[in-house]
Amino acid sequence: MKRFMLSAVLLLVFATTVFATSAEVVTKYRYDTFVEIKIAWTAHTDGVWTSHAFTTEEMNFVKGKWLCQIVTDPGTPAPDANYDVYIYNSGSADLLGGAGVNRHTTTTEIAYPIVDSSSGQRACVPVTDTMTVTLAEIGADAAGHQGVLRMIFR
Repeated sequence: MKRFMLSAVLLLVFATTVFATSAEVVTKYRYDTFVEIKIAWTAHTDGVWTSHAFTTEEMNFVKGKWLCQIVTDPGTPAPDANYDVYIYNSGSADLLGGAGVNRHTTTTEIAYPIVDSSSGQRACVPVTDTMTVTLAEIGADAAGHQGVLRMIFR
């Protein structure tokens, strides 16, 4: 029986280590003229952060709004230099139009959606259906990269 209990404990510890995932805390804020969704994220020990698909509650919070800007704030340990932020709709279009690429590793940055890639014109974009936030190139060489992504909607 003691061997069985020890085996069960070791299995739980091993499974938790192997199957551990990234973490996130999503917070919603409502202001006079706009709303904000903030995702504080921590990458898994292999440097991967699971994408965040907006829940029904989060989509209802931004329903009828326009995505106007994002603010990226790297944490400690910071993601690698030039990491990327994408916000995809159900058609796999990046609502930021590429404005979320090459984020700085130590500086808080603001980006506005690019609506015309040839002129670089920036403007708010409508939220029409589901959204999924994906991070890329955050680094695989160190455990637990962290950061905060704030999305501002009007």
